[in-house]
Amino acid sequence: MYYNPMKRFIFICLFSVMGFAFAQTAESQTHFKNGLSLGAFWAFNQDKSGGDFEVGLPIIRGEETGFMLRNHFLFSGYGGDGFGQVSVGDKLLIGGYIPTTHFVAKPYGFVSTSLGFFASSPLEKTVFFSLPLIAEVHLGGGFEFQFIKNMSFAVEYGGMWSFSVGTDKFWSISNPTLSLGYRVYF
Repeated sequence: MYYNPMKRFIFICLFSVMGFAFAQTAESQTHFKNGLSLGAFWAFNQDKSGGDFEVGLPIIRGEETGFMLRNHFLFSGYGGDGFGQVSVGDKLLIGGYIPTTHFVAKPYGFVSTSLGFFASSPLEKTVFFSLPLIAEVHLGGGFEFQFIKNMSFAVEYGGMWSFSVGTDKFWSISNPTLSLGYRVYF
């Protein structure tokens, strides 16, 4: 089995951030930020792994109603066995907003679409910034836990469907995907 020390490092960093957040819960906080957000996620499935950077905007904040609706713009980079991809997309989060004394829980469902470039091994002669393009659709659910005023830890799990665009040789693949990350709120 292939051992990747970078994956272990990222995993340890994410859980260190979560541990820091648990340590901060000793202070009772009554107001958690829920506006503009910046997020970073590490995502992986059986064919590829990589990261997402997102900028999120609230449509419905949820503090009064308990219902949350957010729109996130995504910038992604992934790699796998002999290929890499970069893409931009949009993710819509629909869910709940459950405040407590020390934290806020945000269970949600999401739908995401993206379009990007990919390149494969030199034998297949596909290069970045040329056709074909890769399109993706993601559906799934997640939980976000906000333990400190402006930062949260999130876990997402769902299905991904990737397919080619702009080529005579259509291909598609679908996989379950797990994402771990955090969001910082302003």
